[in-house]
Amino acid sequence: MKNNWFEGLNSPQEIKNMYRELAFEHHPDKGGSTKVMQDINTWYHRSLKKCDNIEYGQYKYSYDWKRESHLADKIFEVINLDGIKIELCGVWLWITGDSYPHRLLLKNLGFKYSGNKKAWYYHEGAYRKHGKKRFTLYQIRKSFGSKVLSEENEKKQEKKQIVA
Repeated sequence: MKNNWFEGLNSPQEIKNMYRELAFEHHPDKGGSTKVMQDINTWYHRSLKKCDNIEYGQYKYSYDWKRESHLADKIFEVINLDGIKIELCGVWLWITGDSYPHRLLLKNLGFKYSGNKKAWYYHEGAYRKHGKKRFTLYQIRKSFGSKVLSEENEKKQEKKQIVA
């Protein structure tokens, strides 16, 4: 196995971005090896632990194994679904696009549907909204940042529609 899949990466965001790329490339459903994916997961958590309690810009990163594991598991479960776009905004996963064919799977995985945003979302643990203000998905992206995880699936779906 590779010594460290995340060598040279210094921030939690860099590590998470690399994890998403590696998960997409080495996922067993994509022809990758389960053993390699387990190795990637191990190094992912080791690398994030090294970032615990270190300040990055305006915030201090706090490693939470349970939260990181659940997010990684959810990404792993949905990364290969066709026709959807997966985004990470803060510590929330958002799924947009043609999610209707996958609605039962998403619901069983613990995702909830936001009718206002026409998107599925996942957040580990309880969440209590503070205030009555409603945010659009655009405002959420702007406030917490956004990393698209599955552009390739979306592009593949577009190509299928053009060919058909």
